[in-house]
Amino acid sequence: MELVAGVVGSREEPADVAIRESQEEANCTPSKMEKICDYYSSPGISNEKRTLFCGMFNSEEMGGIFGLDSEHEDIKVVIIPYPKLLDMVYSGQINNAMTIIAVQWLQHHKQELVDHWL
Repeated sequence: MELVAGVVGSREEPADVAIRESQEEANCTPSKMEKICDYYSSPGISNEKRTLFCGMFNSEEMGGIFGLDSEHEDIKVVIIPYPKLLDMVYSGQINNAMTIIAVQWLQHHKQELVDHWL
């Protein structure tokens, strides 16, 4: 289990890539988006910087298999209720840093997003 992700090309902005990859990998476009953070995935070994975003979607319209044939993608979109998502992080079922950072950020900012976005 992991987040939608993509590589930022030259002359691209991370937010634009987040929208594009959401469309390609999950067949949806966020109606609102908030930057979570920038971080280095492995400082000292790599200069790869990641930028995380939280996007708002209507999950009732989501689900299925998506991705680009040209990129050999076969991505199953899974909708996970918030309480189960937290359980999956804390039980180790979700075990990649990018997703854990995003879920913990959401846990801290969820009410703020609800108040601001809805």
